[in-house]
Amino acid sequence: MPADLAPLYALIGIFRYDSGGKPANSCISASYQYARALHLLGFEAHLMVACATVLCREKGADTRITDVGLWDRLPEFRRSDQQYSGHIVLYSPSFTRLVDLTIAQDTALQRRITAEPSLGLPIVLSVSAGSDFNVIRPATFRGRYLIIYQLFANLLHTLTPFWEESEQITQMERASRDLASWALDVLRTVDRENPERWRQTAPHLRQLIDGVIELPEAAQMRAQTRPWETLIPPG
Repeated sequence: MPADLAPLYALIGIFRYDSGGKPANSCISASYQYARALHLLGFEAHLMVACATVLCREKGADTRITDVGLWDRLPEFRRSDQQYSGHIVLYSPSFTRLVDLTIAQDTALQRRITAEPSLGLPIVLSVSAGSDFNVIRPATFRGRYLIIYQLFANLLHTLTPFWEESEQITQMERASRDLASWALDVLRTVDRENPERWRQTAPHLRQLIDGVIELPEAAQMRAQTRPWETLIPPG
């Protein structure tokens, strides 16, 4: 694993440990917390509406297993049961990586995880900076399964009802800080033998590791207005 990706994967490892037993259909909260934790560590990250089409090579033919998310109509957030009919992933320009933390929550994939355990893992894909997200189709293999992403950079407005859930936003801000704090502990541990690591490429993280600055306190984060705006891609 390249050194510059260590913060990205440290957060993924912590997220997987902390998400055990959490309810399905949590792609919004999971991606939000992860992206905001990256922000707190000094990195850029944006949320994105997506649809992941999963194909399986069976008997020489590609069979469509499931679509995680929607590609043929607008997704909706329902206040009545707090469910989102689409799928949310995140993109970090700092690492040029697309991250899907919750694809394994799809019921069609869950039935196949025993035979193909890699389907249960988060997906991290390299996506070049400056890519046209409405055109590219990032893809990856998991065993005999092909996962193809269609991204909708202009559909984050479908999350507007969710942003109005102030209590949930407060809880997610607190969880984001916890994730960042735990990741910082991990990075300090692996960093002991290389005090110059990240000094040039991630100065904010370097200052956090060295104790020059600290993560904001929970009260400071609660005082922020519209924190989700930091997760909306520019333009």
